[in-house]
Amino acid sequence: MEKYDIAIESKDAPLFCDAFRRACSHIPTGVAIVAGLDSQQAPFGLTVSSLTCVSFAPPLVSVCIDRTSPSLDQIRRTGRCSVNLLRNDQQDIAAIFSRKGIDKFKDLRWHASDFGVPVLDDTVGALFCEFKQDFEAGDHRLVIAEAKRLALQGGEPLVYWRRAFHHLHLHYPFLESERKLEEFLQQWESGTLPRGSWTHGAHVAVAAYYAFDYPLETAFQMTRSGILHFNVCVGTANTEDSGYHETLTRFWAGVVGRFVRSGQFPSRLEAVRDAVRKFGEDRDRHHLYYSFDVVRDRQARREWTQPDREPPSWE
Repeated sequence: MEKYDIAIESKDAPLFCDAFRRACSHIPTGVAIVAGLDSQQAPFGLTVSSLTCVSFAPPLVSVCIDRTSPSLDQIRRTGRCSVNLLRNDQQDIAAIFSRKGIDKFKDLRWHASDFGVPVLDDTVGALFCEFKQDFEAGDHRLVIAEAKRLALQGGEPLVYWRRAFHHLHLHYPFLESERKLEEFLQQWESGTLPRGSWTHGAHVAVAAYYAFDYPLETAFQMTRSGILHFNVCVGTANTEDSGYHETLTRFWAGVVGRFVRSGQFPSRLEAVRDAVRKFGEDRDRHHLYYSFDVVRDRQARREWTQPDREPPSWE
C-alpha cells in the first residue's frame, strides 16, 4: 500500500478539518479581487482564490465568500461587482484586500468604471459581473455571477499555493541563450527536434526569429515551408484534417511579425524572448478574429481565409 505523510479519517473531526485545510492548500489557484461600491458609493473589496468558470453560455463565474463577510451582503445589495485578475507581482494587493478594518483602496491605482464598480489598474484583466444567486456551502456561500463585460491586458497571473503567493514558472529552454536558440532552430529546420517540443511557444519563437531579419512575406514563407518539412519528418500528416494550417500560420506570422517590427530590440534573442513572453501561451487568440466553424473549415487549412470577426478595440 502506498505510504502518505498524512492519512486521517473524518471521525476525528477537529484534526480532520485541519488536515483537510492542509490538503486543499496543495491545489494551486489564481488570485482575484472582487470589488464593488456600497450603499454610500464607497469602494469595497476582498481577495478570493476560489474563482471558477461555471459556464460559457451564459458566461458565469463563481467565488466562495465567508458567510460572515460584510462584502457578501454588499454584493447582493448592489448586484454588481468587478473581478480583478491579479498579476504575478501584485501579491501586496492580495494581502491588503485580505485584511479587515482598513481603507483597502488608499494609495492604490484604481478607477470607477461606467459599469458602476471600481476597477484596479494594471491587472491581467477584469470581469464586470452581475450577481445572480448564492448558495449555502458550509462556512461559506457560493456566489454565482454573470460576466457582462470584460477587459484583458495579459500577463502572468498570481498563483496561491500552500498558503503563499507564487509565480508561474514557464520554461522555454531555447530562450536561455543565443546558442540555445540557434540549436533549437537548427533542430527544427532539420526535422530532428522532438515532436513534443514543437509547441505553440516554439512556433512563436520561430516566427519571431525570422521576422527579426526578413520582411513579412519572406518570414511567413520560411515558417510555412519549415512546418511542412518538420511535420513530414516527425510523422504528422499534412492533410485537409491535420498538420499544417495555412490560415493560422499566416495569422501568427502577422501577429508576431508586427510585434517584432514595432519594437526596438537590441538583438534577435531579445526579440524572440519578448514575443514568446507575450504570445507563447496565447494559443486561442485567433478565436477573437475567427468563429469556430470558420477556422475549422478545410478551406481555411488549405488557403488563407479572412477573419470573419472584428478584432476588439484593445487588440
